[in-house]
Amino acid sequence: MLSRLLANCALVVAFAIAMAPDVSGNDPDYYLPDSAYFGVPSFRDVCDSEVTVVLPVYIWSDYYSDMNVFQFVWQGNSNCDTVMIFVTGSADTTASGVQIDRLGNRIWGGSLSEPMFLCPTQGTQLFLQLIFSVPHGDSLAIEVVPNKFYFSTPFELWYPMYMNLNTIVHVPETFVLSPGDADCSGAATISDVVFLINYIFSGGSPPHDLNAADADGSCSVTISDAVHLISYIFAGGGPPIPGCVR
Repeated sequence: MLSRLLANCALVVAFAIAMAPDVSGNDPDYYLPDSAYFGVPSFRDVCDSEVTVVLPVYIWSDYYSDMNVFQFVWQGNSNCDTVMIFVTGSADTTASGVQIDRLGNRIWGGSLSEPMFLCPTQGTQLFLQLIFSVPHGDSLAIEVVPNKFYFSTPFELWYPMYMNLNTIVHVPETFVLSPGDADCSGAATISDVVFLINYIFSGGSPPHDLNAADADGSCSVTISDAVHLISYIFAGGGPPIPGCVR
């Protein structure tokens, strides 16, 4: 019985990875024409000593572009861990051409003499994720460097008509975990199912908050919580319920 359950859950995890949606489509400001702007930040690993802040950058160009340059600077007791690039129609990739200067608090990709060749076509949205580690209760201030954000088109350098690439992200001192967020990642996802199965059957780490792990509101943490999450994520079942363990 247990082996069959674990095998089924492994299939669920594989399906989730294969069918994961484009997270950029969840942002309400996405698809503004001829624009470049920061999207809504998200928080992950909220129970660690430093919170992972994922800050999206959206770009919509009305022109075909073949060369790209961008540069950001940030302030605060933070570190930029990774920059991810998403181009519509292709897989997300770690931006190997991006440089991160953690001493100078600077991120840049390309220059006028050596631009990046990301090649988004006309109307295509270029999506960056800037991923930072920020201490609890601290703030991350980040902005684009003037005249260091442009695309080269066949006719001229393209600057967005609307640009809002200056923001401050405040990280709360404490987080109230969402129902179902057993692994303390910041949201209820398939990773919480894996976390619960590992905790219940394999002696894995206990949930940081048992109430958050009590996804079905039964006042205990059991395999039924993992089943409830699977139904919610993949079958349109009811959302996780606030727990009542203690």
